[in-house]
Amino acid sequence: MNNFIYGLILSILPISELRGGIPVAMSSGVNIWVIFFTCVLVNIYHPNINSRRHCYRNSTS
Repeated sequence: MNNFIYGLILSILPISELRGGIPVAMSSGVNIWVIFFTCVLVNIYHPNINSRRHCYRNSTS
């Protein structure tokens, strides 16, 4: 289970994203589809989403 959490953390980091997160999470023994969808969702909805909205707001003004 720890490798699954490490995989999710790697999915958030810009340097590794899904290429690093999915293989690490696969070593935990969880179903591949659960790993894939969870890592993709974590990658899309990571905590920096508010900073991206802020950047878009500043670029239009």
